[in-house]
Amino acid sequence: MRVASLVPSGTLLLRALGVEPVGVSHACPNPLEVPVLTESLIPKGLSQEEIDRRV
Repeated sequence: MRVASLVPSGTLLLRALGVEPVGVSHACPNPLEVPVLTESLIPKGLSQEEIDRRV
């Protein structure tokens, strides 16, 4: 079975069960460098106020 995880808690749960996802979202922990399937449109390093203005 091939599984992709798009939420960090799902990724952690899958790995705890011994299932390695074939892809993860940009927000998921990714120590084994599986393919990242999504990306954030908000640049890193912004303050909460700057993020609020952009969103």
